[in-house]
Amino acid sequence: MYYDPKNPARSMLRPNSEYINTGFPSALALALAVTLTLVTVSLIVKWRGTR
Repeated sequence: MYYDPKNPARSMLRPNSEYINTGFPSALALALAVTLTLVTVSLIVKWRGTR
């Protein structure tokens, strides 16, 4: 687990901070992670509901 004290949200995604600093805002990465989590949770709930 990589941890960046300046940006905890970014540290969970990837340790390559140089890539994110060059035109890839951490807010966008965080929004992407939240969206992916919501989609995964909704799919799991939907799958469990059909069983």
